[in-house]
Amino acid sequence: MVSRYKSKLPPPRETSGDRARAKVRANASKRPARPKPVMKPNREVYIPDHAESCSWYALTTAPQSEQMVVDLLGERGFNAINPVEEIEIRASRKTRYRRVVRNRAMLTSMVLLAHLGPVPWLTVLDVSRVTGVIGVEGRPSLVPVAAAIRLIKRSGLKAQTRKPNLARGDIAEIIEGPFEGFEGKVVALREGRAKVMLGLSGVFGEGARAVDIAEESLERLAS
Repeated sequence: MVSRYKSKLPPPRETSGDRARAKVRANASKRPARPKPVMKPNREVYIPDHAESCSWYALTTAPQSEQMVVDLLGERGFNAINPVEEIEIRASRKTRYRRVVRNRAMLTSMVLLAHLGPVPWLTVLDVSRVTGVIGVEGRPSLVPVAAAIRLIKRSGLKAQTRKPNLARGDIAEIIEGPFEGFEGKVVALREGRAKVMLGLSGVFGEGARAVDIAEESLERLAS
């Protein structure tokens, strides 16, 4: 049986939250379209004049601050270089097949410093985001000139794929780069890069350090 009486309940009142949401929806239609992000051009890495006469060192930096350190050192008149390589990554976590190209530092948390004559270390280490310098027995170690120039010439190229002959736990020797001639244990492998545990000393302490090295710069010695 259908009731003949209508409900006498009052209609729901409009709250302040409802009015705010309605205002946001009304303003959203009036907003101009957002401009598409502009990709910044890749910074060219150049070989400084008299590179063969320069003394090359590897400075350690704060994480993801390599290019910032290069710019800050350049403002003070130093020649610092951040070699990079191109890698392909997923555009986002939600996309599976769409890939984008990004630049990745070849020396993770490190930059190369080229200098003629004695290096004013107090001035260099006073630069923001510089955490130290790679050395042995408390003294800064020179990077071979040929290794530094090879890194610069490879900068901007596509990263090489991972070699299958390296595995976690292997003992490998670094055959090129700032740590040429060092031996260490491979502790991680990812996207053509290997983390190698080296016994290094720096200005701010001694001990083992995990260094990020391209796998093509490693030679397997033992497992």
